[in-house]
This record gives sequence, C-alpha cells and structure tokens, in this order.
Amino acid sequence: MVFYDCTLVDMYGETPDLVQYSRKGENQFLVALALSRDGMPLSYEILPGNTPDIDTVQGALERLKKRFSIGQCIFVADRGMVSEKKLKKIDSLGYKYIVGVRLNQWKEVKEEVLTTPGRYTKVKENLHVKEVNLDNKRYLICYNPLRAARDKKIREEMVKKLEEEIDGLDPESKKAAALYGHRYKGRFLRKLKDNTLRIDRTRIREDEKYDGKYILRTSEKELDKDEIAITYKRLCRIERSFRSLKSLNDLQPVYHYKDRRIKSHVSVCMLAHLLERHMEQKLENEGLEMTAAKALETLGRMRVSKMSLNDIEFLIRTNSTEEINEIFQKLHFRPPSRVEELT
Repeated sequence: MVFYDCTLVDMYGETPDLVQYSRKGENQFLVALALSRDGMPLSYEILPGNTPDIDTVQGALERLKKRFSIGQCIFVADRGMVSEKKLKKIDSLGYKYIVGVRLNQWKEVKEEVLTTPGRYTKVKENLHVKEVNLDNKRYLICYNPLRAARDKKIREEMVKKLEEEIDGLDPESKKAAALYGHRYKGRFLRKLKDNTLRIDRTRIREDEKYDGKYILRTSEKELDKDEIAITYKRLCRIERSFRSLKSLNDLQPVYHYKDRRIKSHVSVCMLAHLLERHMEQKLENEGLEMTAAKALETLGRMRVSKMSLNDIEFLIRTNSTEEINEIFQKLHFRPPSRVEELT
C-alpha cells in the first residue's frame, strides 16, 4: 500500500531553478511524498513549484517500480492526482489503485454514479458506503452525515449573507461583479436580464445532493468496499506528515539560494521525519498513544545546567516526572544521569 501526495513549500530570498511561481502565485517548490501503509516515508521528490500535482504521478510510480522489488502494490491518492490517462498508466505498470474522484470531474460520475439507487452500508458513525459498478469500473460513494450537516450549515449561512449583500446592490458596481465572479459565492448567484443579482435556488438544490459525499474509484477487486473506504481515509496520514515536516521539522520557510542546498535541506527534514515516525511507532507498539511532537515537547521540560565546583565542570539536570520517565521507558532509553562530570 503506497499513499501519495504533494505539497508546496515556501521560499524566501533569491530564487533558484527549483523555485517557480506556483498555482498560489508565490515563490515555492513542490515536494512529492510516498508513505507506506503504516505511515513510514518511502520516497520523495523535489520539483519546480509550477509543476501540477497530477504530472508527478507517473514519475513517482516509475521510481517505486525501479527502486523497490514490489510484487503487488495499491496506489492511494486524492482526487487532484488522477485522470483517465494516469489511471491507464497505473494499470500498465501493474499497480492497482484507490483514488478520489472529483464529483464534477467525469460526466459519468455526476450523471450515472451519483444517481444510481441503492442502500449505504454503515462502516463507522461518520462513514457510510455504497458501491456502484459501471462499465467494468468500480466506484464507491462515501457519505459522512456529520460532514453533510456541516456543509449544509456553511451553505445556509453563506446564502443568508449573500441575500443581505445583494439586497439593493447596484448591478453595475464593482461589488456586484466581485460577488458574481467569486469562486464559491458566485455558484449560487444568477443574473437577470438587467444584470440584477438573485439567489440561484436551483443551484442550491443541486448542491444539496453532494453534501457529505465523496467518490472513490478503484481497480482493486478483492478488498470489500468497507476496507477500501477505510484505506482511503488513511490518506490523512500524509497530510499529517506534511504538517509535521513544516512545523516540527522546519521544512519551511527555505532561505537557501541554490538547488543543491534546497535538496540537502529537504533531505535532512525527511530523515528527521523518518526518525519521528519510528519514534511514534515504537511508542504505539508499547501501548502509549502519543505523537512525536508531544513526546519531544514533554521531554523538553527536562533541563540541563552547567556548573563548576573546584575547577571541575558538571552537568546537572532537573528532576524528571512520571510522564517523562514513561516516555524513556517505552522508547527503551535510560534517562540521563542526574549529575555528570565533564572531563
């Protein structure tokens, strides 16, 4: 099982070749990361910031095929990574896949998959699944009732605010043009012949059909739909890895001005993340549910001071706590000595 995703990393200062204007319009470079089933980093690649995420997939798959002797592999990626062409490439490499699909990405998804009748199976409180097979393609409709309620609330609040904003609004004003051209708000507005803005109730009813839903497509035939849906939800681990890399391991911002230094910087951060994941795995295997960030924060409460006595220098640490002792014990390390002479 290989989980794959990309993230943009901020760059400040002089801009080397790797740093390009990204889709966010900023100086950034792209990091593509592949994780194993248990969240361990397998491989990564650094690419120019203007590289579309979807264009990284083929290279990533070919590198995995070349570097690792993998008999079977299921490639798991989110909806920004796939197209029909990319899925055919995954098939040609002998890999299977579980990928997210945008609701409006393919006509057959919107018009046939989502309209296919059938009952959902409750996998978890926040995950209901329905399978749809269409022209030898296996789709799963995943429904989260908690997310559906949140989607509905957000839309209702936004529409209520829109009604107030367009009430008496000059149709030729800049504000009217900005509202109509807004990426999200504009979806629920329509123009009359005199350019007056009105709430598009038809679009609202259409949008309600998608509340709390997302679509998966898979070439995997042996796993049941519940296991596939749960597997895809594990993709959130890679998002957690990116958050950790950018915060705990200081992946960004980057101030280097040469490509080789950027690559070295990312390499050190990836090694640090690998150690972090090993730490978490060891704690988990010992029955202690704690992130590496929390463990390091807790251990950081232990301080060391340098003192001199009769021209001899000593390191003296502060008292430990039960929580600190437990972390050392689970990691199979001894706490540092209370007093240590420097020779």
